[in-house]
Amino acid sequence: MKLSPIEVLTVYYAPEQGRRRRVGRLASKGRRILFEYDPAFLASGLELSPFKLRLKRGVLRGEPDKFDGLMGVFEDSLPDGWGRRLLDRRIAQEGLMPEDLGPLDRLAWVGARSMGALVYEPELGGQTPTVIQLRKVAEETQRVLHDVEGPDLDRLLMLGGSPQGARPKALVQIEADPKVVYGADEILTRMLGRTKKHRGYFGIRRFDRAGPRRIHLHTFCGLMHAPPATTSVTYRDLLLATRELTRDESMVTEMFRRACFNVFAHNRDDHTKNFSFLMDEDGTWRVSPAYDLTFSRGPGGEHTLLVGTEGKNPTAEHLRALARDLDIKRTAAVIDAVRAGIDRFRELADEAELPAKVRERVAKAIGLAPRRRAH
Repeated sequence: MKLSPIEVLTVYYAPEQGRRRRVGRLASKGRRILFEYDPAFLASGLELSPFKLRLKRGVLRGEPDKFDGLMGVFEDSLPDGWGRRLLDRRIAQEGLMPEDLGPLDRLAWVGARSMGALVYEPELGGQTPTVIQLRKVAEETQRVLHDVEGPDLDRLLMLGGSPQGARPKALVQIEADPKVVYGADEILTRMLGRTKKHRGYFGIRRFDRAGPRRIHLHTFCGLMHAPPATTSVTYRDLLLATRELTRDESMVTEMFRRACFNVFAHNRDDHTKNFSFLMDEDGTWRVSPAYDLTFSRGPGGEHTLLVGTEGKNPTAEHLRALARDLDIKRTAAVIDAVRAGIDRFRELADEAELPAKVRERVAKAIGLAPRRRAH
C-alpha cells in the first residue's frame, strides 16, 4: 500500500453493492476541510447528516476544533483505537509520522471498507485476502499489540482497520461449509473456531448490513459534533436528538430504555460513540441496535452522559425526572422491566460460570444485596 497525501476526495452513498450515488467532494486546503454537495444529490433530498451538514449549495467548512476539521458524518467512517493503531504503525514503515496523514488521507485508506453506506475515492489499499485463517490473524494481532516485528500490516488493515472501538476486530463473511472469507457484509452471531483447547473467536452480525444492502450509519458523536470527551452532553441531549431525528416516540422510548440499562447495570462507558442511528434509503431514521452494553466504571467512576445533572450516582428517580422533563410517556413500565432484568444478574452470572469474586463485585456495584451464606 503506497501512502501519499490526498487533497481531494469524492464521497459516494452506496446503499447496495454495485449501486451508488455521488454525494459530493471533500477537499483539504491548508488546515481547513471543505465539502461541496453534488447538484444531483442535493436534488435527491436525502439528509445524511441533518443537524451539522444539511443539504445546501456552495462550499461548506468543517469546524477546526472538532475531528481535525472533518465533518461528523465523515468522521464516523474513520476507525479509532485498533484501526488507527494499525494505520499509524503501517505509515511508520514508510518513514512517516501519524500527524503526516490528515483526515482525507485516512478516509482514502478506508475507501469502500467503511462502516455504514458511505464510500470514498480514490481508495488506497492493497489486495484483499480471500480465505481467512482466524488463528493466524489472531497471532499477527498479538504481535501488533506487543510491538513485535513481522505482522502483515496491509493484510490486517484490509481485515480489521475500519471498524470503531479499541479492541481488535476483523470484518469477515461466513460461508456454509463454514469457511471464513474476507468481506464486509452480513455475519451471524456465533463462536468461531472454538474447541476444548481454544476459546475461539466471537462473531456478531453487523447491523449496518442487510444481505447486499449497506445501511447509512451515524453515531450520536458525529451527528452532534460531540466527541466522546465532551462533558457537557447529557442523556437529555441524546433523547432530544432522537426525537428530532426519528420523529418517532417509540424510538425515544427505546433510547430511554438504554439509559435505564446503563444506569442500573453500571455501564458508565456511555459516551457519544456508543449510540447510533440508521437511515433507510427513503431518508427514514431509526435507532440502531444496542451495542457496547457492559459493566464499566467509566472515567473517574462516573457516567460519560449525565442523567440530569447527576453522573456519579444516578438513580431511578433521576430517570423518572428525565422522562417527566421530556414528556416521555409510559416509562414506569420501562424502568421496572429493566430493573427486574438487572436483578437477575446473579442467576445469569451463575449460568455463565462467572467467577464468584467477579460476580459479587459486580452485584455490589449494581445494588444487589449480599448473597446469604448457607449454614
